[in-house]
Amino acid sequence: MQTKPYVLCCCLLLAPFLLSGQFLVADINQSAVGSDPTFVRTGIGKFVFTALSDQYGRELFISDGTETGTKLVEDLTPGNASSRFCEVSIIDSLCYFIKDINAEKLEYWFFDLKSPQPILLQTLLCNGITNGINGKFTKLGNQVYFIHRSNNYRCQLWKTDATSAGTVQVYEFGQNVFPDRITVFNNQLIFLAEDQAGRKQLWKSDGTTQGTKLIKSVDIQRGVFNYEIFNNKIYFVANDGSSGWDIWQSDATTEGTQLFIDLEPNTIARVPGGLTTVGNKLYFTAYDANHGRELWVSEGTPQSTRLVKDIYTGKTGSSPYGLTVFKQQLLFIADDGQFGAELWSSDGTAEGTQLLKDISTGVTGSFPSLPLQPNASADQFFFVASTPGKTLWRTDGTAEGTILLNSINPGSHLTEEAELAYFQRNIYFKAQDGVFGLELWKSNGTPGGAKLFTKLNATGANSSPHQLKVFKDQLFFSAKTEALGFELWKSDGTKVNTQLVKDLYPGPESGDILLPTLFKDQYVFAANSATPYGRYLWKSDGTSEGTVILKDNQGRGIISTEYIAVLKDKLIFNAYSPEFGEELWVSDGTETGTHVLKDIDTQGQSFPYLPPFSSILHDTLLFFTANDGIHGDQLWKTDGSKEGTALVTDLALIRGQVGDILGKFGDSLLLSVSDFLGVELWISGGRNEGARRLKDIAPGGEGSYPGNLIAIGKQFYFTANDLSHGTELWKSDGSFNGTVLLKDILPGEKSSIPSQLTKHQNELFFVVGETSNGKDALWKTDGTPEGTVEVKQIAGANTFSYIRNLFSWGPYLYFSADDGAHGQELWRSDGTKEGTIMLFDLFTGSASSDPGGFTPFKNDLYFSANDGIYGYELWRLLSDNVVSIYEPRMAEILVFPNPAIDQLVVRRNVENGELVARLYDANGRTVVQPTLLNEESTELNVNTLPNGIYFLEIRAEGSLERKVKKVVIVR
Repeated sequence: MQTKPYVLCCCLLLAPFLLSGQFLVADINQSAVGSDPTFVRTGIGKFVFTALSDQYGRELFISDGTETGTKLVEDLTPGNASSRFCEVSIIDSLCYFIKDINAEKLEYWFFDLKSPQPILLQTLLCNGITNGINGKFTKLGNQVYFIHRSNNYRCQLWKTDATSAGTVQVYEFGQNVFPDRITVFNNQLIFLAEDQAGRKQLWKSDGTTQGTKLIKSVDIQRGVFNYEIFNNKIYFVANDGSSGWDIWQSDATTEGTQLFIDLEPNTIARVPGGLTTVGNKLYFTAYDANHGRELWVSEGTPQSTRLVKDIYTGKTGSSPYGLTVFKQQLLFIADDGQFGAELWSSDGTAEGTQLLKDISTGVTGSFPSLPLQPNASADQFFFVASTPGKTLWRTDGTAEGTILLNSINPGSHLTEEAELAYFQRNIYFKAQDGVFGLELWKSNGTPGGAKLFTKLNATGANSSPHQLKVFKDQLFFSAKTEALGFELWKSDGTKVNTQLVKDLYPGPESGDILLPTLFKDQYVFAANSATPYGRYLWKSDGTSEGTVILKDNQGRGIISTEYIAVLKDKLIFNAYSPEFGEELWVSDGTETGTHVLKDIDTQGQSFPYLPPFSSILHDTLLFFTANDGIHGDQLWKTDGSKEGTALVTDLALIRGQVGDILGKFGDSLLLSVSDFLGVELWISGGRNEGARRLKDIAPGGEGSYPGNLIAIGKQFYFTANDLSHGTELWKSDGSFNGTVLLKDILPGEKSSIPSQLTKHQNELFFVVGETSNGKDALWKTDGTPEGTVEVKQIAGANTFSYIRNLFSWGPYLYFSADDGAHGQELWRSDGTKEGTIMLFDLFTGSASSDPGGFTPFKNDLYFSANDGIYGYELWRLLSDNVVSIYEPRMAEILVFPNPAIDQLVVRRNVENGELVARLYDANGRTVVQPTLLNEESTELNVNTLPNGIYFLEIRAEGSLERKVKKVVIVR
């Protein structure tokens, strides 16, 4: 505790030399952050994991299951700087792991669990994409095989005999081929990888270049996503374009890959899934018209393939998932319509298929969206359930033997990435108890038998302030404490007057404020509520008693709001109701004046989308996109009345749909439209003028996929790909001839990928992803090719500096960047190389303070940052004679790159609860299954998807919050 005043004094002494000063506003959350253990892997006599410690940073640890027997493997990155691990895997008595050196190199290591001395196998060039692609270590014979994606953007199959000389490449796959789900079958590797059409199919390898090949291209729709080995055959789900979605089988030969059973002949059957082998039975889920999606079983012949039980009686279906093997029976999650989603067991018969335990009483169930996270021992099965917090349970396969285990401290909870690991009759898991932070715990399988296993980190915790908004001469924001979770706070800029406005969700659960909007002397936002339970639209006058849920003219709370806009004296937003689905709503701030604006899709729901920036033209019309069920996604307008809410464009006749509203330019809207010429830039004057294509930038129907648009003066800038110069910076005056490539920054077909376009001092500043002399750099332009120049490359050549959060304030442009020595810190620029400097190394050394959320308030600049002592807290930058005109648009969840090619990254700015992401196409079909967003950044593999527009749905577990973002996939 003695270090805090000392460090703060140092900051104050240095402030006069920095032109501005930085001060901690309030250390809201003062508990420990924890070591956050990950990659918990068990082996013979030992287990390993990565953890964050004050002394070593994040490194690899090994344990024999005792506290004294837990030690560092090796400080691979000396000092308290952390190593970055992409994968850790244990095979027999050897541990293999990948260490990320930088954006261009990966190191492949291994060590023996009996004598943990890491040995470097190979250092391989890569392309900066690591998580989820590289690794997948699999043993075949006396060799271990793994996947590596090289710097030529191609995946390679490697093998190793645990020596450097014996670590060699076996095969290099083609462009956009991503091997996955590797296993051993009949003395060869079986895995999924893309065929020439870009769809995943079954492949095999005998460990030689010649013997690594595609078995057969079967599925012509979306590719194969999983398979199961049963009765010495490989079973998988595919659609050959003839019989629909059905189950196929293969013996790993072309001629032996055939249709196993057509579940619904002469119909387009719903997709079966969840193939799971238990003894001599193959279980799966399937849909039919009479029962909905239910549990099915097969004994290896079409005749023995049958429905196990109609769990949810009738056509609704119980939607089983999480099929898992335990003691020759099947455990799975299903919803029978009475108890909600709960744990069931089955022996393959109707009478032997039953609810194991109603863990969370009521119709919601203990698994509303949480996948089963099993870890089975010989006689016990451990799992995580929601009650509603995350808790550890065990079962022996009977109702009476299904019991709650962990009881750590009041308010404690397991994390979604619990990584349950069974070792020496103990279960290890990650939990947050409110005292020690995220640490590794262990349980002996008895109630109350859980205890803290590791405590490696004792630095300050985070209140993670975000959603900063100035209201009534105060700064309102969301911040976290252990006792309250994320709730609504306000401050006048002093510590003494920084206080909680209201505990929206009483107790440690989070209100989790989003979409802060000022409307009629009210602060409007979306947040969680306990009573009534769900995600609602709130309004506040700045006092606790004046902070209430906004209700409609029937006295019901408004739920599932994702977009809010203010149109003069009206609040326009989307919301869900049982009668109308998701439609557009309007409110004057009162209960009687809050109602559905228009039921656009009378047969369904129109999913209206309001862009995150103002799309109001002529001061009276708000523009948005919606689908009325007839014309597809088109441009709509509203003046706040039902009669004035109407379709602007109908591009259905040319097979056109509006992908996104990109921005405003004068009295026109700029749109991304997909039609027979691909995705191109369109312009609309609103009112009744319709829309027209501005220019066919990428001729031939490929589409240029315009994006990142910003208007400055009489022209606007955007990014596009004309197929000759890659994705570069363009400008336009709104005419065909005036729409031109501004500069080919990275000459040739390669893309410089400009991003974060920001107006500052009547110039455009932006970040270039890659230049001819290295990686990302800060650039600016005055609108001419010769005036489009590099300002500064922050880090060294061929090193990413991760420039982000560009913010114009007074005479300077502020941003965060990593120069390779000080971590992600606060920078500013006056537009010159010499005047682009790091302001302050707030988290001293190579660690990052990661400043963001810049918001001006009372002539100072407020932001969130981590100095390594207080955790992520609210800070301010002092400056004289600066007047702010900026109104922040915070993006709670970032999705990039968009358009995407191979990987889609979902970045969470804040720890806002358990989130699940699902990607679906324009027909509503799921193309990427629900994925937990466990980390700050999560990569979704979209390399198998064809070109087109998709929708990323992000849901918060335990609430009705839902966000939908449009995503464009390009090849």
